[in-house]
Amino acid sequence: MSKFFYVLLFVIGYTYSQYSSTFTQDNNVTLLNPERGFLSLVETQSVLESPSPLSDFTMNSLLSNNILIVQRIWYIKAFINTDLSTSQLQLVSNDFNMARKYNFKVIPRFTYSQSSTESDANMTVIQRHISQLAPIIKNNSDIIAVFQAGFIGSYGEWYYSSNNLNNNGNYTLLVNTLLSVLPQDRTVQIRTPSYKQNMFNVAFSPYSLSGPPTGIRSTNYSRVGVHNDCFLADATDYGTYINAYDRQWLANESIRIPFGGETCAVSSYSVCDNAKKDLSLFHTSFLNINYNQDVITSWRNGGCFNEIANRLGYRLSLIRSFVNVTNNVLSYSISFNNTGYAAPYNPYQIQIAFVNSTGVVYNVPLDHDVRYWTPELSPIVISSRVNLDSSIVSNGNYSLFIKICDPLFVNNSRYCIKLANSGMDVMSEYYGLKTTVSLQATIATPTPTPTATPSLNTTTPTTTPTSTVTITTTPTPTSSAPSTHSSLILLTLLVLFITL
Repeated sequence: MSKFFYVLLFVIGYTYSQYSSTFTQDNNVTLLNPERGFLSLVETQSVLESPSPLSDFTMNSLLSNNILIVQRIWYIKAFINTDLSTSQLQLVSNDFNMARKYNFKVIPRFTYSQSSTESDANMTVIQRHISQLAPIIKNNSDIIAVFQAGFIGSYGEWYYSSNNLNNNGNYTLLVNTLLSVLPQDRTVQIRTPSYKQNMFNVAFSPYSLSGPPTGIRSTNYSRVGVHNDCFLADATDYGTYINAYDRQWLANESIRIPFGGETCAVSSYSVCDNAKKDLSLFHTSFLNINYNQDVITSWRNGGCFNEIANRLGYRLSLIRSFVNVTNNVLSYSISFNNTGYAAPYNPYQIQIAFVNSTGVVYNVPLDHDVRYWTPELSPIVISSRVNLDSSIVSNGNYSLFIKICDPLFVNNSRYCIKLANSGMDVMSEYYGLKTTVSLQATIATPTPTPTATPSLNTTTPTTTPTSTVTITTTPTPTSSAPSTHSSLILLTLLVLFITL
């Protein structure tokens, strides 16, 4: 009898330890994902010049149009020769609060001038204004997607400076000051490739699909990107590129550093076929929906608007998952497809969630960086082994889910990545891996997968262990069968049992 028990234990443990699931991609579903897609540029004058604070009406209107990024430009020309007033600082703070209320991300820009004939401030005043704004920027850095350098010249694009600030020394000082205010994982965008090339004295981009030599966001160089505010206008995008080399240089840069902007004129470069090609080449994460309306309309009429809307930034979907849990060790291999134009450019935390039938969730973080998940590398496979802490896990049956969320908003589904797979709840941050595990001290038996998706904003509880936990994997009806090799082993063991 004892021989029978040990053979049966081995057979069950082996048979139920290796199961995989496959998933179907959905190319048409609209996904509201953070830090990507069409954005809306919303400008305001200073508190002394008819300000337009962000309002509930504005934010609801943007949401109704599937927009989750607001590009906010504050014109502060009333303070060219003086400190920002308390009321002006409060306006900026209130705008961030309104964006946070609606779970938006913000692309901020501050500037003084709206034309080539208006004045900007001198560098001493600019530095003082940044120091005044620094506490607000730091307090809201979690909802800043990227920060546009601004301040100098018309529209903050570094042209036509009345104080002769349009030189590399002032550009470098401004960018370094902004980088010192922002956390290490946030980037600053400037207007053209040549500005960055001169700022860092580089003649080529060090980036490639294999990754930058110094890692993501580890240097100031890796934290400075480009916003093209005349995208798809002509061969040089109205002076954005000095020559054809700049285009390839920026294409390489955008592999690892966020790129976006706005269009400014209908041209042969903006027609659907070429637009889609360049949007992909430059790994475009976001574009202004408000400008240029003629270009946007041409995309609607040309039948490519929905495709562009879906592919701006990242668009991730599950392909296949293998998950095994044995002896408190989680082993996994999960593959994704990215059919967007770019990888996510800010950090996201990947977790496998153990969810029991009562909705209790244990989240296990995985150590992978989604900022490397460029479309060119699809299929993207992540795999590793993680030791589970059995002291906080209760005995029972658990369905496995995956979630990918902003690490600063792990329990807010609006800041989590929605996956483009058929049959999945696009309003939830949890995606079922079609696998169930049993956490118990005795031999595991197959259990059905819960059909309910876990509720949002669940906190991870702490429990007292009741015994030494042995963890084995059990399949769900949708999981694939064991391999032929596994079946042969099972057959051999059964023959062995018969001869006992």
